[in-house]
Parts: sequence; structure tokens; C-alpha cells
Amino acid sequence: MPLFPLVVEGVHIGCKRAAFLLHHSCFLRRPKYVNHCSFSCLRELQQSPVCSWDVDRAPNSPTPHKPWIETTYHGIVTENDDKVILDPPLIALDKDAPLRYAGEICGFRIHGQNVPFEAVVLDKSTGEGVIRAKEKLDCELQKEHTFTIQAYDCGEGPDGANMKKSHKATVHIQVNDINEYSPVFKEKTYKATVIEGKKYDSILKVEAVDADCSFQFSQICSYEIVTPDVPFTINKDGFIKNTEKLTIGKEHMYKLTVTAYDCGKNRASEDVLVKISIKPTCKPSWQ
Repeated sequence: MPLFPLVVEGVHIGCKRAAFLLHHSCFLRRPKYVNHCSFSCLRELQQSPVCSWDVDRAPNSPTPHKPWIETTYHGIVTENDDKVILDPPLIALDKDAPLRYAGEICGFRIHGQNVPFEAVVLDKSTGEGVIRAKEKLDCELQKEHTFTIQAYDCGEGPDGANMKKSHKATVHIQVNDINEYSPVFKEKTYKATVIEGKKYDSILKVEAVDADCSFQFSQICSYEIVTPDVPFTINKDGFIKNTEKLTIGKEHMYKLTVTAYDCGKNRASEDVLVKISIKPTCKPSWQ
């Protein structure tokens, strides 16, 4: 029993491409690839592992036609990777399928200045392609990239003569951050002076910054006093206070080592030194 031709938005396509699109429609919940196909066609596609291009060929199909792609694509790529996850997937269709050359997708062309991406055809007969980074991406320099893309068929023969191009589609790609930077304190050393016998709500504030581009990895989530057994504490905002009244008879100056952590749990590249001096209270000379 011959397979029924599948029509996608008015385009007759062959069995191999139909199976590919139906496969993607299951995972991407994109029913428009299935709506134009009869139940008998779906059943045949599920049961037949192979089929003839001649059976699927749309009758009296004029050639050549321009390839068809979506109008907009959105992608995500991590700055240490080259693989772009694209939604919807990059698939080009051609009304001339399953004719050789005219019905095949030979390539994708990217338009734009200094675009660090390339588009590659994975399968000429299905029109499946991918977009990948040509160089290492840096989220700190550029978080988003926008460019246009076109698909083109293989023309009328092996020399690619009279090849046809699709319309230009817009591609938006977001570069996801990795936690490559560690917090850095704004000052090399912090100093403060307190009066003995007094408890403070805040003695001084230390502050670190992080060069990562994302909110998560660029935020400082906590500070910590590394020096053990000292009468001080520090909160998540970097404010230091004493936990007991200080006396000059016990210690003239406290030296604390403080570190910071970003929200990706990266520790500061260098800890910072905090010096807190104790100043005696003024007493009348007759006492």
C-alpha cells in the first residue's frame, strides 16, 4: 500500500522528511507538522521503515521553488560551548522534494557583521541543520546576538546552477554565563577604630565584586571571617560587628582575615585583611 504524501503548509514532502518532522513534532509539541497528514499516512509511516521517493512525489509539481524556513528562531548557547539549542529546530522545506538537487537543501547562509556563528546542513534530504559558534563566546562582552539566516537548495544539478534561496529569518541567541570569575575585594586592607567597652551594631563594611555577566554568578552571597576565635561576626552584606565588649587590656588591635563567596560558591581570589584598633575610654584624671 503506497504512502500518502504529507503536506506541510502547502508543501508536498517525501517519506523520509515526513518521518523526520513527525519525530520532532512528538518532542516539540508542534502539531502543525501532523495536522495535514491523514491517519492512514501516519499509520503507514509508523509501520514502514523504508519507502520509495517515486511513490511520495507530488504530481505535476513545478520546479524549482524557493526553500521555506521559519521566520524567527530563538537559541541558547553556553559561553564555553559551541552548540546552540534552537527553538524551533532549524529545518528547511522545499516544494521540489523529493527531486534530487532542486528538492534538497544544500546549505544555510548567515547574514550580519562579525557574526560568531555558522549554520551547517546535517541532512540534505530532510533539510535539518544546526547553528554553532565559530569561536569562544564571552558573555561578559556580549550577552545576546541577533542576525539573519537563509536556506538555499542544491539548484538543478551537481554544479548548483539556478539554486533558490528562502526568505531571511531572524535568529536571536542568548549566551549563558559560566561561573568563571571569583569575587574580588574593592580594597586591599580595611581599617576601623572602636572604643573599648562598647558593642556596635556595625563597625565597618567590606565589599567584594564579581565580573561574571549573569545575576546569579555576579552576586556576592556571603562573607566569612576566616580567623578563628575572634569576638566579631560578619553578615551577608559585609557588615562587621563585635559580639562582646572589647577592652584594650586584652587586645590593642585585632587582625581579621575575611573572604567572600559568590552565589555560584566561588571563593574570593584573595582574602582581605581587616584591622580593628581598640581605643581606650577617656577617664577623669582624679579618678
